[in-house]
Amino acid sequence: MVMKNSYIGKSLPRVDAPGKVTGETRFITDMQVDRMVYAYPVVSPIAFGKLNSVDISDAKDQAGFLGAWFARDIPGVNQVGVILQDQPLFAVETLRYLGDAIGIVACESESAAIQAAKAVKIDCTPFDPILSIDASKNSGARTIHVTNVACRHQLERGDLKAGFRDAEVIIEADLMTPYQEHFYLEPQGCIVIPEADSVLIYGSIQCVFYVQKAVARVLGLPFSSVRVVQAPTGGAFGGKEDVPSEVCARAAIAAHYLQRPVKMVYQRRDDVQWTSKRHPFQMHYKVGATKAGKLVAAQIRLEENAGAYATLSSVVSYRATAQSMGPYSIPNIEVHSTAYYTNLPPAGAFRGFGSPQATFGHERVMDLLAEKLGMDPIELRKINILKSGSETQTGQKLVESVGALDTLMTAESTSNWTLSRQNQSGKTGNRYRHGMGIAVCHYGNCLGAAGWSMDGAGVNIQLSRDGSVSVAFGLVEMGQGAITAVTQMTAEALGVKPDRITVLPTDTNQIPDSGPSVASRNVVMTGNAIRNAVEKIMPVLNQTAAEALET
Repeated sequence: MVMKNSYIGKSLPRVDAPGKVTGETRFITDMQVDRMVYAYPVVSPIAFGKLNSVDISDAKDQAGFLGAWFARDIPGVNQVGVILQDQPLFAVETLRYLGDAIGIVACESESAAIQAAKAVKIDCTPFDPILSIDASKNSGARTIHVTNVACRHQLERGDLKAGFRDAEVIIEADLMTPYQEHFYLEPQGCIVIPEADSVLIYGSIQCVFYVQKAVARVLGLPFSSVRVVQAPTGGAFGGKEDVPSEVCARAAIAAHYLQRPVKMVYQRRDDVQWTSKRHPFQMHYKVGATKAGKLVAAQIRLEENAGAYATLSSVVSYRATAQSMGPYSIPNIEVHSTAYYTNLPPAGAFRGFGSPQATFGHERVMDLLAEKLGMDPIELRKINILKSGSETQTGQKLVESVGALDTLMTAESTSNWTLSRQNQSGKTGNRYRHGMGIAVCHYGNCLGAAGWSMDGAGVNIQLSRDGSVSVAFGLVEMGQGAITAVTQMTAEALGVKPDRITVLPTDTNQIPDSGPSVASRNVVMTGNAIRNAVEKIMPVLNQTAAEALET
């Protein structure tokens, strides 16, 4: 039996590193299946307009053409919206962005499938696209959906008017953040294998249970008839949370009709053009403080560009609203957050879920406030930083150690903040300028109050007679080191060496629905599931050992 804390807190070699270094790890692009064919989506050539008709006659001329399928061919429900039901798998009448899927074609070769998809003639009537938040707000009766508002969130606390009356200094600022592309190393891809009354899917996937539900709905199958196995995944960063549901569901339509395995991998250019991005934000901050630097009031307007479909905009808007003034104590605050539809690619999950945009907002305002007060930026933050006993802007009282002040002071001392800033001040010796800045982020892991119903996780631990251990877990490895972390946590909990443990690929047939692999929840949720499982295993092991040893 190893001692406790033998592996937790230690830096172990990455379990999956050898396979990736040698090339033995097989990603979707490396995988082949007997009788496999290839598919590719047919997409809108315009940003906004009416779909009139589709002509596949030229596509049929491609060598090895097998078929084309559209909305009318979907056996289940034509819907893949992950939260709001606003996103059809295949467009029916309205085309909402350049890349909006209309159908899918299949051929014997990948190159033929790509060419066949491009050869499909799409007759459509273009409309003037709505591309910006302001254009969406001011479009009048011209809407992308029933309304141009994808979601709204609001937060009010304290007495805002009284807070601004007490303010001796007021700062106002308009700020913007842009789209951001995930640019994961491996593009979106999957292999869908039809089986008797069921389907097996391998994919570059961040959330296997999302895919299971989406494919089941589109094919009209029960969840139990859709098995999803995560293939080794070359990065995600949020970009493979909801998009693989679309990719796998489209490929599943072709597999359903052909009754042959179907592989689909996006070309890089198409992946960048068609898939989700970080939400662009427009922000207006009005913040009041005393001359001593104490925050007394904040009025904040957040506006998000949701793109053509809502996808995860409601989560991003919710997070940004809750964290719009960051890790600072403020008694009076009002926040209004609205996500607007536009004719751009849907914005979705990206590391931080709205926190980075909000962080840019509140930290820029804190710097402007420090400048106006003639105060050191770190000193201003120290005055207002959340501490034990503080209440957050959403009213949560922090009763345990927070660590924010300690972190801030550590950054100050290790950077030699005051002296370094003095040395850099006013230096103009050459074309290059050097500066120092400080920013503090308020980031919440796990799904929060709005997602508590999905905030669970499962593991399946099996012990073999030779003492080896296999672990199936419900979240995923996507480059962040989850397999190694699961190995460490299992080794620590069971008291065995890591080389006795094998972590299995994430498989919906092996574990209960563990929710999405997002929000930095993998280690927290899986670790607690491992602990709970081992608490059930150990009494059985101890009893068995006692009987075997006659002790």
